[in-house]
Amino acid sequence: MENQILSDGHCPECLQKNIKSIFQENITNGYWECPTCNLQLQMLAPNHLGILDERGTGKLKPITYDKNRWGERVLIRRPQFEGDDCIIKNLNELNDYLATF
Repeated sequence: MENQILSDGHCPECLQKNIKSIFQENITNGYWECPTCNLQLQMLAPNHLGILDERGTGKLKPITYDKNRWGERVLIRRPQFEGDDCIIKNLNELNDYLATF
């Protein structure tokens, strides 16, 4: 599908700042969390990562996102994580969404 941003486990927010930060599993809730900026993602079937609208706590397991196991996934946003209107289509849209929380 055209016009979508994919994540391979690197934080898309940090990549824009030239920081390579790979998501780790949060101890408390099991979501994927960036150890640098605390952005949280929820793995969704079949091939999506939903960006949560709140930052994590920084309490992380040493388990990192494995691109070879889960591949690149389409980034989507709240509120419902459903439908094409939730797919983040470009960096401007990503940054606008990230600025809301």
